[in-house]
Amino acid sequence: HVLLTRGGLARRLGEDMGMLASYLAAIIHDTEHKGLNNDFLVRVVDDLAITYNDNSPMENHHAAAAFRAMRQRDYAFTRKM
Repeated sequence: HVLLTRGGLARRLGEDMGMLASYLAAIIHDTEHKGLNNDFLVRVVDDLAITYNDNSPMENHHAAAAFRAMRQRDYAFTRKM
C-alpha cells in the first residue's frame, strides 16, 4: 500500500484495474503457504509437487487457491465488473 500510495507506483499504474491487480497480488501471494520452499517440496515428492508436476508447486497452489476462493459466491466480486 505504501509503495502504491506514497512511492509513486499508483501514478504509473494509473488505472483502477492496475491498483486492484496490485492489491490482489499482495493478498494472494503466499496464500495457504506451507512454510517450505518449492525445491524441498519437489525433493520430498509432496502432493503439491505431484499435482503441479514439480513446476513451482507453491506458486501454482497460491493461484489455484485464490481462484477457488473467488469462485465462491461471497468472494466473487469480479462478477459485477
